Amino acid sequence: MIKMEMWYGREEIDHELDDDGFEGPVIRNIERVVVTYSQTLRLFFLNREDLEQAVELTGWRELDDDILEVPYENDMVRTKDGWFGDYSITSEEQ
Repeated sequence: MIKMEMWYGREEIDHELDDDGFEGPVIRNIERVVVTYSQTLRLFFLNREDLEQAVELTGWRELDDDILEVPYENDMVRTKDGWFGDYSITSEEQ
């Protein structure tokens, strides 16, 4: 399984950080990640429960029964809590 973590959060998209910002939600139990033309990031989940938990944490749009699309805006990842300049996609075992 894979997880996605986010950092350098800000509440306003045009806010210039003078510190590290805030940490975003950790999305867990991702089966695979697909990136299309470096523009669209999609997360695939093994089951509906994990997808629904990710939607609740982020507010992201569901594309299919097991797929979420990660929204980008001004080169940052957007969640319901704000915008994030950095993210990582790593194995859950780390």
